[in-house]
Amino acid sequence: MNETLFSDGMGHGAGRDGGASTERRFARATMLAPQRRPFARLPLAVAAAMLLLVLPARADFRVDTGDVIEIVVTSAPELQRRLPVRIDGNISFPLIGTMKVAGLTASELQDRVQAALSAKVFQRRMPDGTQVDIIIGADEVTASVVEYRPVYVNGDVLKPGEYAYRPSMTVRQAVTAAGSYSLVRFGTGDRFAETANFEAEFGALWAEYVRAEARIWGLRKLLGQEQPFDYATLVGGPITRASASEVLAIESERVAAVEADQQRRRDALVRALKECDDEIAVLAERQKVEDKSAADDAEELARITKLYGRGELISQRVTDARRAVMLSESRRLETTSHLMQIRRLRVELQSQLDRLDGELRMGLLRELQEATGRAEGLRARINGLTLVRQRTLSLPEASPSAALKPQIMIVRKTDEGREHFVADEDTELYPGDVLQVSVSPVNAGGVAMGTTPDGAVAVR
Repeated sequence: MNETLFSDGMGHGAGRDGGASTERRFARATMLAPQRRPFARLPLAVAAAMLLLVLPARADFRVDTGDVIEIVVTSAPELQRRLPVRIDGNISFPLIGTMKVAGLTASELQDRVQAALSAKVFQRRMPDGTQVDIIIGADEVTASVVEYRPVYVNGDVLKPGEYAYRPSMTVRQAVTAAGSYSLVRFGTGDRFAETANFEAEFGALWAEYVRAEARIWGLRKLLGQEQPFDYATLVGGPITRASASEVLAIESERVAAVEADQQRRRDALVRALKECDDEIAVLAERQKVEDKSAADDAEELARITKLYGRGELISQRVTDARRAVMLSESRRLETTSHLMQIRRLRVELQSQLDRLDGELRMGLLRELQEATGRAEGLRARINGLTLVRQRTLSLPEASPSAALKPQIMIVRKTDEGREHFVADEDTELYPGDVLQVSVSPVNAGGVAMGTTPDGAVAVR
């Protein structure tokens, strides 16, 4: 539209305004035209060389050890597998066996798996027990990477370590997953806030440490190793002797509760044993009576049987005598069985009583070991925090507006080996990349400490 107006204006206005009108229309056309950036005049080769100084050439993703491959056959869902790439770069799959996949791109992986499974015959067992042969077609096979090697973030971040890779993941996302940049080495600029944070964490660690030491003291008391609490462990910390005494009083109550509970369990077992002994004595007397009664009934049966044989008694007397013998034998067996049960119960109760103190001692020793380890860990954290606190407070006061510049180095595995290159927060990562993050304050000249004025990064 602008070009049409400009042409029309040139055609109709040349006779009226002459050269001045023409100059105005040329100026207006120049204002309407898009403005060019100054660096757009740089030669293309120079611009390309500047990019090569920062980023490596873009390469396709290649499968490597640690990736997980998923193979799906639509005509045979039973064959679906998720296969980790082993350290030798191979995977194992039914109908294929072992296949080398390390170094393949995504499309090459798809083509190779399709070619390996194409025209293979899979036998499917039907619900009725018969088998049906299924010929796999190439277009029915899908092979893709579903889990990638993690990326590793190290340096000036709050939580260094390995993090799961997601497609199109950038440096910014990886740093965010690692808790963002750590400014401990340089401070936050607010010395009061820093001091308050350190003192809060310092006091919390000391309080936990005193509780751990009190627990150790209580456990030793329960184990019969009672010693006075060593208040010298409080030296250098914010916990007062009075506060520690309160913690010890609570621990003493816990120790008394444990001892009382142990005594109650012991008394209950002793009472149960006494009841078993009383019942055993009663059953033993009853067993003697039952034994005598069974013997008398057996003797009576023998006498009556002899008389019946001589024809002096009717058969009903023999039947009654036999019934009496069976009844006495039944009562005797019942008493004997009950007596055996009570004796087994007594043995179990006695075993529990014998194990009572031993089990408590084993549990106390295990808990003492854990408490000692926890106290040592807390002490180490307190010492480390003390050093960091001293280091931070010794740094010069930073301005609240002081700038901090992140410098990011990526280490990437390629066909030529390990490559190191500088990246920014929008650089896209590859699986297995290692990020080395360094945060440096910007000096008065606008150059980050750790870099040279021309922007080169001093890699540590």
